[in-house]
Amino acid sequence: MTELLANATEENLDEASKVLENLIHKASELNIPKIKICARSKSWWNNDLTTLRKTMTFYHRKFKQCRIQNNEKIYKQSRLRYFHEI
Repeated sequence: MTELLANATEENLDEASKVLENLIHKASELNIPKIKICARSKSWWNNDLTTLRKTMTFYHRKFKQCRIQNNEKIYKQSRLRYFHEI
């Protein structure tokens, strides 16, 4: 690359830019994770929503196992927070 820049002609600069572009492209392919998108993917979904959904599901199961008022209250609060975030 330095050899190409030492003789700064228009052809050498074009070739140097192509080499640099290829290096950047290869580096990005190796280091940037690929997102698998399918027909059911939601672009607005994030890790916070995943955590809130897991929390809501946990408390819903807990409420179904032991139907006491405190469990119902905690479940409804977690459900409200989850749907509010969506």
